[in-house]
Amino acid sequence: MTPRALLPLCLVGATLMVSPGCESIRSDIREGVREKIAGPQYRERAYAADARATFDAARRAVVAMGFRVDRTGGAAQGKIVAFSGLQSGQDLAASRQIRLQIEVSPYGTESRVRALFTEVLEADFARGPGHATENGLKDTPLYEVLFRRIEEGLKQP
Repeated sequence: MTPRALLPLCLVGATLMVSPGCESIRSDIREGVREKIAGPQYRERAYAADARATFDAARRAVVAMGFRVDRTGGAAQGKIVAFSGLQSGQDLAASRQIRLQIEVSPYGTESRVRALFTEVLEADFARGPGHATENGLKDTPLYEVLFRRIEEGLKQP
């Protein structure tokens, strides 16, 4: 067989070797494009408690996780914004911080908690403030930790 005749066979073989992973790659690309257009997606959980008790439990959970509450709309608005500690990058001109946004609202006889963790990265302080990038954290265990701590906080008197 000549090298020219082997080329189509090699291309078909390479395509078959790569194709099982293609769907996951397409899914990741679709997810990334969807997030860029619609923004990061909140995670939700419902609790069998009123919104005020759930808000208080969420606030205690945030503090217990080591976040600093930046602002809160109070139980009436049901909004909490909190930040993790500031972490410096490999070079001292960069920083990383995690922002947590929580919305607590009545949901029938229950309450609903919507949470969003985002990573705020600032690559160069020398460029001045406002040059940070923010990305949603999709695959982080922080969501489960937060929801579990809220649940535990609702069980406490």
